[in-house]
Amino acid sequence: MKPTNWSMFHGDAAHTGLAEGSRIGRHTIESLKLLHDVEIPGPVLSVPALVDGFMYVGLANNHELPGANGGKLLKIELATGSTVAHFEWAIDPTDGDSHGFMGMGCTPAVSGGQLCFSAFNGKFYCLDTASLKQLWVVDLRNADSAHKQPVTNPGYPGDPPAAGWSSPAVVDTNSSVYVGMGEGENRGCYGFVYCIDTRSGDINWIYCTCQYEEGVPNLPNVLPPDALLAAPQAPFSLGPCNPAVRGGSVWSSIAYDNQLNRLYCATGNPSPDSALPSKGFSNGILALDAGSGAFRGFFQPPPESSYRATDVDVDFGGSPTLFTVNGRRLVGAGCKNGGYFVLDAATLELLRWRQLLPYFNDGSQIPSVDPHVGPNDPRIDPQVPNYVSDSEDQENYSGIVGGDGAYDTLQCHAAIAARGAAPSIPPRDGAAPWSKRTPGATWRNGAIDVIGQSSRRDWKKGCGYHRRSLAETLMYRLKVLTCQTACNTFQIRGGNSVQ
Repeated sequence: MKPTNWSMFHGDAAHTGLAEGSRIGRHTIESLKLLHDVEIPGPVLSVPALVDGFMYVGLANNHELPGANGGKLLKIELATGSTVAHFEWAIDPTDGDSHGFMGMGCTPAVSGGQLCFSAFNGKFYCLDTASLKQLWVVDLRNADSAHKQPVTNPGYPGDPPAAGWSSPAVVDTNSSVYVGMGEGENRGCYGFVYCIDTRSGDINWIYCTCQYEEGVPNLPNVLPPDALLAAPQAPFSLGPCNPAVRGGSVWSSIAYDNQLNRLYCATGNPSPDSALPSKGFSNGILALDAGSGAFRGFFQPPPESSYRATDVDVDFGGSPTLFTVNGRRLVGAGCKNGGYFVLDAATLELLRWRQLLPYFNDGSQIPSVDPHVGPNDPRIDPQVPNYVSDSEDQENYSGIVGGDGAYDTLQCHAAIAARGAAPSIPPRDGAAPWSKRTPGATWRNGAIDVIGQSSRRDWKKGCGYHRRSLAETLMYRLKVLTCQTACNTFQIRGGNSVQ
């Protein structure tokens, strides 16, 4: 059997994860060996696409650009390990993701001679698969009249801008690609689902994931007034109000069911955040008609499905998966509250769910698993002061916060200083000292002096940077083996550190 392509996130638009024709299995795993060790100029945050003997993979930061401010997508021949084509883009540092990422963090979608991907600068690119030459690009953060895109969605100044984490899903039968765009950590950002014409980059329809009126589904192409800088042209229209609850971003890959012609969009946190039940189309699965964007249903997990009643940040970070059991079409998805849910694909009726975090044999919660403050504490967890959470075993650790040069930003150093922690972050190449009044400047300026007097290698050895790097590499490998997971906010990222 000829091996199937892995043309987009989790294999195909339904995210089945099925790879037929492969010789890899439990009986052959021991015989696997390294074929190529390919040096690339930056970190990878996503799963590559594999099509017709080539790997297509994007970088979160392109270290070949000044300050690593930009991205790069590589086409690598599997037989030889040679990079046969590439596409790169530079951006202004203020246009990148909130975590210092300037390139991309999604799996590209390869279909019909085209390759599509979303990027951290809020733009969506389409390239020729053979040469990786740009065919078109549409801005999904700012209005782009050339592609009939009316939305401007920067959010509040100083907070993270809308960015492209969502891996695109391409449906060749209707020449469309589907992608989410937003930012749940910006109190002013809205979430949107876009249907884009693969032939031109023009927008076919847009669905706002922030609800205008509680209990009333939004209509497609009805847009928040303050996301429009000019009067919208048909088919778009002005919404009745600016939704009070924002966020609800779709930052995973949208799943497509060809039997129902339906999309399943996993949504993120509302802003302001809360425990379940949360407002609007947040922390759930939103079903839309693939042709028109019309609302078809919404599911949000019941509050009792959370491991702890005080759980917040319980969005669906993973992508839904479609499958059939006994002739019934089902959709499954995991939530950050620890639960996995199986729904009827047509109605979104909850059929089964289970909590994946462990319990004691008597059914009680294990204190060291997802630890929170005491039951009599009125504060919403895990938003407690760091000095309090650090006093509890296996809660947050704020001794040393590590990261690569992508985290050498004012925002990251300010957050580390606020936690009373010490950074282990190499200053970017050519970094200049900051004013002494800048949060984190004392440590960073000292690192620049040490590197200038000796070398970057000596600095890394002296501050224990390599230990963090090894631990992060281990966590990355575990994530790739267990599925694409999300742990990208600074507050959560501490959970990946081993010191």
